[in-house]
Amino acid sequence: MINSVRATVCVVLLLGVVGAGVVWWQRAPSAPSLPENVTELIPAECWFTPEMPADCYRLRVVDAGQTFELPVVILRADQPSQAAVLYLSGGPGGSAFLSSDDMIYWQAQYRRLALNADLVLVDRRGTGLALPNLQCEVYRRDYRSALAKNYSAHRENDIIFQSMSACFDQHLSPAPEAHRIAVSALGTQADRRDMLALMSALPYAQWHVWGVSYGTRLALAIAEQAPPTLATLVLDSVYPPGRGSNEEWPLLMSESMNRFFRWCDAKSCADYRAQTWTSEQLFQSVLTRLDRHPMTLSLPSWYGDAPYTLVVNGQRFLQIAFSAIYDQYLWPDIAATLIEVPNGRDDALKSLAENFINNAFDPVFSELVFYAAECKDNLPSERPAVTAALAQSTHYRRYLEGQMQWDVCAADAFEGRRGAEQLPTQLAAQIQVPVLMLSGAIDPITPAEWIEPLQATLPQWQSAVFADVGHAVVASDACAEQLLASFVHSPLQKLRVQGEGCRSDQIQLQYGGGVH
Repeated sequence: MINSVRATVCVVLLLGVVGAGVVWWQRAPSAPSLPENVTELIPAECWFTPEMPADCYRLRVVDAGQTFELPVVILRADQPSQAAVLYLSGGPGGSAFLSSDDMIYWQAQYRRLALNADLVLVDRRGTGLALPNLQCEVYRRDYRSALAKNYSAHRENDIIFQSMSACFDQHLSPAPEAHRIAVSALGTQADRRDMLALMSALPYAQWHVWGVSYGTRLALAIAEQAPPTLATLVLDSVYPPGRGSNEEWPLLMSESMNRFFRWCDAKSCADYRAQTWTSEQLFQSVLTRLDRHPMTLSLPSWYGDAPYTLVVNGQRFLQIAFSAIYDQYLWPDIAATLIEVPNGRDDALKSLAENFINNAFDPVFSELVFYAAECKDNLPSERPAVTAALAQSTHYRRYLEGQMQWDVCAADAFEGRRGAEQLPTQLAAQIQVPVLMLSGAIDPITPAEWIEPLQATLPQWQSAVFADVGHAVVASDACAEQLLASFVHSPLQKLRVQGEGCRSDQIQLQYGGGVH
């Protein structure tokens, strides 16, 4: 789903867990010492302090003339296990967050999950701590400069298109080259090959594959190959085949904003809402005000860089608010901005903007990997379909117009490759292992209704929709952790809402065939 506004917020999309890593391998791998299309799992010293049994590896892959090294962490169960859970982060281009600080989070969550299975974490090609780390420095430089100016969405998207096109020319090539990476070496099929190789290299009799957001699409791609050791899939914030086109974006944004404001009026925004205005009306008035009177903010960097300067006009506030809907802990700040900004205050806006801009420049996210996967996973859209979609987005059309012109996937690097790796839309019918689907009812980017076609075709499935959750359910709600653990333990037994603080009226459970 590559388009104008999403191009500027892609770095916060579908990441799955919170945190930020620090690169621990500073140099790219040495020249390939393995034959082409060979993988090797190499034991490595862990770069963090284990608080439980843990092993670390490097998965070395030679593909299309390029050597990749992927960091792998295995958190071990108290008792030796023949089963493992493979975690697949979102993005695409998102890291699993494996820095020494983030491993504190992972070890704490692993204790809470009590899986009775090992947990396997890996950064995929070009992301996080993997080598080479594939980032577009020209894009980051130009985008940072643009954010400090009062640019329209059209001007900003032009800058992004030009910068990303230059980045593709610099780093990607149609075929292997000495100093550029072949486009074929990045994307869903390449990641699937790596994950299947990792699963084969480790001696587990059963694999439970847990994907978040884009990681759910990769999990489905793995299941398409039907590896004999695959036992279950857990799909958190489902990004199914056939979704992600340009023409979906305007309506998706409008419906996501409307859904959030309906929830907001019924719940948390009541204290902020004027008696005669809905929260959406207030939001529209803030957009108009910021277009007329932008606010300039100085925001701290989480990565030790100089403070960011961000000029917040209407189109940028729309981006900031949309990205904040991912995380329910930011929702009160969205509500607060509706009252504060008209009164000239920026406290809540600063909080939202700090989160937005630091996600935008996260050093473990790869723009190259993001576009390589998205552009090859999704077919190009026809102009009439996009025009018709824009016509349905009455509130936000002024910020979205021109998205066909600034379609980053139209760059030369992806000529002839658009949609080349798209998964079959009926893939779910072929999956013969039990599947658990988790969704947030307020998720703005992978809405809960996206699971419905999978429910109609998967042979064995269960689903849970959480009423007050956005994106990445397990990272957002302790009750989702309990459901995940129960499912891995007994995948065909009906799940039940249980545990302290878990309420059945807040979690909608559904069951498909084969579940008892």
